[in-house]
Amino acid sequence: MYGIPFIVNVQLLCFNKQVVKSAPRTFDDLIEASRSGISTAIGGNFLQTMCGLPGFNARLFGAKPSSRQALKKGLSGWITMLRTSDEEPNMALFKNPSLMKQYFSEGKISIINCQSIDLPYLRKSLGKENLGIVEMPTVNGKEPQSRLTGASFTINPYTSSNQNKLALRFSNYAISIDQQQQIAINWNSLLPVNQNSDFNKDLLPVLSTSEKSFINSSELTDEKLEIISLNFNSIQDVYQDATAGLIDPVQASNEIVDLLEIQQ
Repeated sequence: MYGIPFIVNVQLLCFNKQVVKSAPRTFDDLIEASRSGISTAIGGNFLQTMCGLPGFNARLFGAKPSSRQALKKGLSGWITMLRTSDEEPNMALFKNPSLMKQYFSEGKISIINCQSIDLPYLRKSLGKENLGIVEMPTVNGKEPQSRLTGASFTINPYTSSNQNKLALRFSNYAISIDQQQQIAINWNSLLPVNQNSDFNKDLLPVLSTSEKSFINSSELTDEKLEIISLNFNSIQDVYQDATAGLIDPVQASNEIVDLLEIQQ
């Protein structure tokens, strides 16, 4: 089975222009927005909400994550901030990001963290003129570091030779320079995996915003991703309990780092 990269997906901040007049640039802006009566939400699992760690001098993503002690301290600080924000009158942490996006598309929530791959759906449901898009907010004055994700084509190894040939031809067509340019232009959010797809990005402000987010994002190493994947349920349970106030943040960060260091 082959995995053929197709698009790059980055984390962004979406807001409803009908309600939010000034784009939030910092985490404090999000808190102030919620206090002013604007419904605000942060959604996702452990990996999807770790973008604020650099604000506490810690890094989970990339080839050089923080030391054990720095990661523990950073996790504790970030979990505490998330738990405190969840206590704000109009701000909530969502375990289910799909439900959060649905509420946002229906106008029930005005600010959410989103993925670039979701923007065509949000434009259609909320209205192109009403959808505001910016980079994820800074935390304690530092740029966030979201994990990079993407989508790939996979080819069934049990297909016939003709099916396999057609699948590869379609995949090659999809990642060709012309097609990648067209996808990026039509979606105005997706970053092409074909680096030769050169076009005037200045005419696509959302794509430019995605590129800025890409610069600050980082991919997980294969080794780290494997460890997290195998221990994900345990990590997620501890993280959710901590952000809900059921476990002390320091205790939670100790347990999470221990799970991240388990060698499989």
